[in-house]
Formats: sequence, structure tokens, C-alpha cells
Amino acid sequence: MSNAKIRVFVVAGGQSRRMPGVDKTRVKVAGEPLISRALSMGLLLSSRVEVVADRWDRFLDLGIYAHEDDGGRGPVDAWRRVLKEIGPGEVALILPVDLRAFSPDWAHRLIRVTRETGRPAAFISASHGLEPYPCVVPGGLEAGLGDVVSLRDALGALGVVRTTRPEDFPESPSLNHLEDFETLAV
Repeated sequence: MSNAKIRVFVVAGGQSRRMPGVDKTRVKVAGEPLISRALSMGLLLSSRVEVVADRWDRFLDLGIYAHEDDGGRGPVDAWRRVLKEIGPGEVALILPVDLRAFSPDWAHRLIRVTRETGRPAAFISASHGLEPYPCVVPGGLEAGLGDVVSLRDALGALGVVRTTRPEDFPESPSLNHLEDFETLAV
């Protein structure tokens, strides 16, 4: 596991339930659609950044091909697809399309834990017990999700190692409301 190849997956197939009528993946931040911004974040860690969405052609107009998630019912289906894509000797960093900020140091911290334990790693949340994003998962865990449908249950089923949050990790890491976009530095 110490020399595992790192792949980054941006999960971008959500239904924007907290922003009805708005395709959050296309909201612009500093003139750049959120999906492009998330891909740029991933490129800070790996030259192999892939998108998982509800449809393979969702972002073709932007020149982005996506892996289709396994069902279109939410983030757990996207995670199932990621787990199918990564093989032995690989680790996947899973990022949401709506991540407020990203530091490669955060990813390296999670990767280190995954390499040491052979298990997925995520940060302890200030309010939820476990922050689902970013998360690092090793290859070979596909069967571990079973029929779970909630992301929290999926994290438990995968045996995610709870890792202390970095001091510079945002209190609220995801952009869930239009007002959240206003708080970003442009």
C-alpha cells in the first residue's frame, strides 16, 4: 500500500436539493463553473482526476467525460462507482464538487492513514462525528457497501478511520446554499 497509485474522483451527480432549481455544479466562482473548480483542486494532488455523475454526458459541453454512478440515487451510488473503478494498489481521494476549499496537505494526511491501516480515512466532523469529504479509500472494498443508502452508513460499513481535522479545515466544508458562494474570496 505504501506505493499505491493515487486517483482523484470528483463526485458531481447530486440533485442540489438544498438549492432547488439550480445546478450547483455549474454555479460560477470567479467565472469558473464549480465542476471545473473541483477538478482544479484534484489536479493539485494527481494528474488523474475523474468525475462521477448521474450521467456520463452531463458535462460533455465542458469537455468533461464522467463515469456514471451506480443508480443515480445519491452519493453512496457514486462511491460504489469509485470503488469499482479503483483496483488493488490504488487509493482514491473522493472530493465533492462543492468543496469550499482544498489543501493537498489534507489529502496527504488521509493518504498516510490509509497506507498505514489499509482502511479508508476521513476527518472527524465538528458536528456530525465524521466528515464524508474529503475521504481516501483503498482499492478492493467494493463489496463493503452492501445495500446501504446513507453516506454515514457507508462510512461505517467501510470501517473509515476517524482522523483529527487539520486546524485550517473549514468549519463548514461544503457549499450547500447560494449564500455560501458569496463568502468565497474571488
